[in-house]
Amino acid sequence: MKDKNINNDILKNLNYKWLISCGAIASFIFTFSWIIQGIFKYSYNSLSMSISSLAIGSFGWIQSFTFILTGVLLVLFAFGFFKLSKMRFNQISKWAYIFIFICGLGLIGAGCFTTGYINGYSTPEMLSNEYLRSILNQLFLTIFSLG
Repeated sequence: MKDKNINNDILKNLNYKWLISCGAIASFIFTFSWIIQGIFKYSYNSLSMSISSLAIGSFGWIQSFTFILTGVLLVLFAFGFFKLSKMRFNQISKWAYIFIFICGLGLIGAGCFTTGYINGYSTPEMLSNEYLRSILNQLFLTIFSLG
């Protein structure tokens, strides 16, 4: 009976460790994606343009997908961090999980809405729905930054 409990504890820890590793995976995917896209995107300058501007154009769906995937991985990381710290570390503030969760939600939201005109990268004549999507994108990225 005791061996069965030990195996359940090991399995629970492995699940939480997998969720914790989502944080490292998220950072690697996000960084690798925007660097590679920036190399191949014509007229993109990482010093003067935001990463969101990579979502503009024909292959912009890649950056939008990267935002959403990274956000989901951060939410999973926050959940795993919360559960594992409750099992092992009682001194970690609950605000750490909340801020990581907010960052994940901000990236998911930013991935759902494409940014608009940024430093000459797209045309300044935007339709009203493009303007709204741009505002929502900036709002979610502000939420990400606050997290």
